[in-house]
Amino acid sequence: MGDTRGRGALALDVTWLAVVAGVALVVAQALWFHHLVDDSFITFRYARNWVEGHGVVFNPGERVEGYTSFLWVVTSAGSLLLGVSPLAAARVLGVAGAAACVVAAFVMARRLAPRSAWLAPLLVGLHSGLGLWAWAGMETTFFAGLVALAFALHLAEHGRLTRPLEGVLWLAVCLTRPEGGLLFAVALVSALAARPGGALARLRPLLVPLAIAAVGVLAHLLWRRAYYGAWLPNTFYAKTGATTAQLARGARYLGDFVLHSGGLLALLPVLACRADWRWRTLAAGAGALALFAVLVGGDNMLAHRFLVPALPLLATLAATALGELLGGLRARVLAVAALALLLCRVGDRDLGRDVARWNASARDWIQIGHWLRGHEPPGTLIALGAVGAVPYYSRLPTIDLFGLTDAHIAAREVASLGSGFAGHEKGDGAYVLSRQPALIFGRVQIYPMVPAEEPILGLMSETLGEREVRDHPSFARDYRFETAHVGRGHIALFRRVSPAGDGR
Repeated sequence: MGDTRGRGALALDVTWLAVVAGVALVVAQALWFHHLVDDSFITFRYARNWVEGHGVVFNPGERVEGYTSFLWVVTSAGSLLLGVSPLAAARVLGVAGAAACVVAAFVMARRLAPRSAWLAPLLVGLHSGLGLWAWAGMETTFFAGLVALAFALHLAEHGRLTRPLEGVLWLAVCLTRPEGGLLFAVALVSALAARPGGALARLRPLLVPLAIAAVGVLAHLLWRRAYYGAWLPNTFYAKTGATTAQLARGARYLGDFVLHSGGLLALLPVLACRADWRWRTLAAGAGALALFAVLVGGDNMLAHRFLVPALPLLATLAATALGELLGGLRARVLAVAALALLLCRVGDRDLGRDVARWNASARDWIQIGHWLRGHEPPGTLIALGAVGAVPYYSRLPTIDLFGLTDAHIAAREVASLGSGFAGHEKGDGAYVLSRQPALIFGRVQIYPMVPAEEPILGLMSETLGEREVRDHPSFARDYRFETAHVGRGHIALFRRVSPAGDGR
């Protein structure tokens, strides 16, 4: 009997070593990629303006909800109040969320298939998307961790004390990302379908978490309407539209995830589809995230950001499928093959090269923001497309050429939506020039050599917002091309000159 207990304890230790290894892999990838995304500074600017008494706004005096995650604004504002850099706080929360994904995947897999549960945390930890986004400064892995924990608690046999906690978790999920509402709906439907008895008997145990989440979501929705004058965030209008091209791009986005990023995770569960309500719940949750990604037309960022929250759910299903379909040597061989393929993804040279390019751009924009703060007077109105680090560090009022933080541009109907770079497809050159910004950036970048005007004008043909500014008659009349030495190179910009007779 002593030997049996010893073997059980050893097995338990080895199983938890997989969790430790999964977390270590996530942290190692986060530090290795050291990814930084410009959009994170949009949220930080909202948080800083809020803390400084200007309101939850991008530009003081303009109420536009140009962020996607309300809870991320709250946490960023909280870090500023504590004297902590919002980027540092975001990275800590991002890594914590990624680690929560690893642990929650193991907990869920242990309930569904104890023998193969060890595979789930390794599948999650090896996926490059989780480690990449854990350090980027955005809410992606924080949201993924909340989703994973909420589903893990939802699948558990919970008692009175955990019901309020589940409600709080689902409220946090809904306030972090808009697709959180879809996931909460999945959890409610699965809970109602799984419980015995009539409708009232099945609903009664869910009233506490439902009330907590519903009241919180409703309060935020009413506040949004009262504060911003809209039921949906401005980012929704800036990025989406009812076009077949957008849906087609979303379908390609999902297909690319299955083929190149999460193929084994996405396909293995199909081989062992079960009638178990817990299995169906996780599959429906992953499906809801996939549906959202398709409907919004995918994303322009690396490693399928919108589908990262599905990773712990898919890893749980994949580990369960391997445990049930195969036994003995074949299961181990396939498991090792799955891990090896994901490990190859970690070492993907194309991904590493893309991350380096994004990081270099972010560093350029930070330098440009600091330069503007030191060289332009406060209140100077600027217009550009990269509206993260440059406005954050310059503290200058900014017109977003692509409309993420501008309600007028976001509301414009664009027939070609879905055929361009996601999130950069809208614009209104006449409107931007009517506001007479002092500086317009055609392409926000630090060049190693002094740039010439013609190539910069050529680059402005790549997006509607920049192209319409360039081609408007008043642009050639009222703006002159300038270059300036910034950091290790040079920048190009267009400065407004006083037209004859305007008295300036």
